[in-house]
Amino acid sequence: MSKKIRSSFKTKSQQGQFLGTYPPLGYFKDPEDKHHLIVDEVGAKVIRHIFEMSASGMSCGEIALKLRDENVPTTREYWASIGLFQPNSFNPKLPPKWQSSTVRHLLQNHVYLGCVVNGRMTTKSFKNKTKVNRDEDEWIIVHDCHEPLVSEETFELAQRSVHTRKRKVYEHRENIFAGFVKCATCGTNASICHSNNISCGSAFFCNRYRIRGAKDGGNLCTAHYIPYEQLYGAVLDDIRYHALSAKKNAGNLRKYAEQMSQSNGDKESVQAKKELGKLKKRFDELETIISRLFEQNALGVVSDERFISLSGKYETEQTVLKTKIAELQGKLDSTKNTTDNMIKLFSAIARYVDVDSLDRGILNEFIEKIVVHEATEKRVNRKQKLEIHYRLVGVLARE
Repeated sequence: MSKKIRSSFKTKSQQGQFLGTYPPLGYFKDPEDKHHLIVDEVGAKVIRHIFEMSASGMSCGEIALKLRDENVPTTREYWASIGLFQPNSFNPKLPPKWQSSTVRHLLQNHVYLGCVVNGRMTTKSFKNKTKVNRDEDEWIIVHDCHEPLVSEETFELAQRSVHTRKRKVYEHRENIFAGFVKCATCGTNASICHSNNISCGSAFFCNRYRIRGAKDGGNLCTAHYIPYEQLYGAVLDDIRYHALSAKKNAGNLRKYAEQMSQSNGDKESVQAKKELGKLKKRFDELETIISRLFEQNALGVVSDERFISLSGKYETEQTVLKTKIAELQGKLDSTKNTTDNMIKLFSAIARYVDVDSLDRGILNEFIEKIVVHEATEKRVNRKQKLEIHYRLVGVLARE
């Protein structure tokens, strides 16, 4: 009976039926089909507001505090107000409050993209009812089951915000770059230091060096020191530059994106095409050789032992070539995807030609990471390399 019930639930899950006891905030169960969700405009307004705040760079804790300040009812309070929960399901004198964990759960729920997600948890057996979390690759996700509340782009921006660590801001000094700045040498995050001993007031240091490396004489890593204002200015200037370039080439954005894509990885692309041509030529040669070998064996020119030895050798080489061809073809296909991603990036960034300040929303929308190299010269002639990696396209070349 247990196996039949599990099989039945799996079938319903694969059909995209909603199997939860309560609908997620922003939806109602369809009165005509309890396994289908319909939009609840009151709850949907709250969900869209939460996603907009997250996409703008606010952390889950900040969003929770904002919702408290705005007196937005929690999910349980709202359900109780519409009769979905019993009125006595919680103490009115100690009403539930918005928590960062609640906000995080809502932001990570794929149901708001129009998907139904089942199979997140299970039990060990019908004898043991202890809940066991399943890995995400074991979830059953069915798309386009109901009306989405947010776009895929907004959902993706929210995920970036959720997964970016943002420490508490002390002394009212905001750090919009938290989680974006990386050390070029060791790859760890660079953390900000506010100190009166720093001439510029605030600066980033490699976190590994800051915590242990300085005491170790710099053996673990070096400082990779960069003032906050210099980093801010460099990123703002780079965004303005590419925004202006995108606006100038708005009439033929695809051509411009293809040129930028080629300049970013032109050498690798040309080399990959040459190598792919050689591998395909050799693969075809082996096909001809093996075909002739079969004929010679059939005619008795080549003995069976010799045929087995040679055919095995050539087929092994073909297998290796097939793997290499697939890898190179994948790289070249990714170049085409990069062009499409660049078109999306330039279409969006063109709005920021006249931007005069940065915030976490802008960084969250465009920047993947900022890699800081160690300065090559010190004091007056100080030079330092920055690599600003844009989302999905990497570092963009400048003329």
